[in-house]
Formats: sequence, structure tokens, C-alpha cells
Amino acid sequence: MIDHVLFRDLLSFGLPVLFVGDHGQLEPIGTNPKLMVNPTLRLEKIHRQALGNPILRLATAFREGKPTPQWEDSKGRLSVLGRGEFFRLLSPDVQILCGFNRTRHQINARVRRMMGHDRELVATGDTLICLRNNKLWGIFNGQQVTVRDIIREGTHTIDLEVETDDERLFILPCLRRQFGHDLIEDYRSQQNALLDYGYCLTAHKAQGSEWDSVLVLEEIGQSWDARRWRYTVATRAKERLVYCS
Repeated sequence: MIDHVLFRDLLSFGLPVLFVGDHGQLEPIGTNPKLMVNPTLRLEKIHRQALGNPILRLATAFREGKPTPQWEDSKGRLSVLGRGEFFRLLSPDVQILCGFNRTRHQINARVRRMMGHDRELVATGDTLICLRNNKLWGIFNGQQVTVRDIIREGTHTIDLEVETDDERLFILPCLRRQFGHDLIEDYRSQQNALLDYGYCLTAHKAQGSEWDSVLVLEEIGQSWDARRWRYTVATRAKERLVYCS
């Protein structure tokens, strides 16, 4: 996920650089130096799942552009279903992935209604995701946290006690107007964190993360590589994948 600006910065030190990445995944948004188009060395064996796991077979088929008919694994590890099954399977207990931010907002709102959280901007137990690196508070883009308490609600900010995946607890001041909206691009202050609901993520935001159970709604933009998109979302699941298209 290196764009041309970071690429130039890395080369400016005049040192040898070894670039390592997954050539099957989505490319960076924006200008792309195309580091993974023709890598010097290709490692094709996937190690996220055990050999013979149907998720692994599906991901490989996606990467190679092979047909993927509807199918359900008898052990419950993989289901490839029609699009109409997606909303029936919505749950806060799985990580949901889609293609577009407008869908992400709609699904996050729907899941929060299911949980009875829709009357509050943020509720105890909500899953949130960081949308931008924040050095002051030590959180990074794509990191998920769970809300443990609402400390203070102000006009522009809300202070939340959150817990990270490694069970760290800390109080985080968050910008209220970020919740339920696309990333506020013009906001540069490090004083407040930019977080949003994390039940549903786009495939681009999910890169670099993985979850035990994943539910996917296929949405692929016209300018995206469909094989890369499908492969990326399929490889986010470790134990259970439901893919709806």
C-alpha cells in the first residue's frame, strides 16, 4: 500500500530497499508506483489457512480468475451465496466487508439498530475503527477498539474509554462529526482522534487485518481489479467466510 509519495521518500535515502507485499491484493488508492505488478520473486503458497481449507481454495480461485459457483462447506467454514442472503446474515458477531463507503455507513447503522445502539452517537460495547494515524494518542489507521465507557460528551468531541485487541485501556477524545461519515480529509489536528463504527469496513480499509469470521457483500468499482478485490476480502477470514455476490 505504498503510493508514489512514500515511494520517492524511501528512495531518497539512497539505500537499498526490499519491498515485500502480496501481489494478489488491492493496490494503493491514488498514484501507484506498481511495485507488485512484476515482483522479482513470487511466493504463491498462502499460509493464513491450513492446506485444504476451502477458504484457501476460494481465495486462490479468485486470484486466478477462475469460476466460483455457489457452494457451502459441510463443516461450516465457507459459504458462497447469492446477494439476497447477505442482509439475512447480518450480525455484530462477524466482521462485515463491502466495497463502498455509502454501503458501509448503511450497514453500520443497521447493525447498531440491531444492538439497540442507534439512539446514541456512541454506546458502551460499540466496535470502532481508527480512520487516520494519530501519534499523540498512539493509534493507527485501521486499528479497531471496543468502547468500555463514555467519559464525557462535549459539543464537538466525545471522550471514550476504549480497549484495544491487546487489552490496553485508555481514554480517547474523538471528533463527534466523524461518526457515520467518510473520512474528514481537511482535519489535520492530532488533538482529537478520527474514529467511526467498525462493524462493516470496506475492503481497502480491511487490508492488513484478519478476523475469525467474515461476511462479505461483493461490491467492485469499475476501475478496480475484480480479482484483487475478491482475493483481498477472502483472505481476511481465518476460520469462517460467507461470500455473497
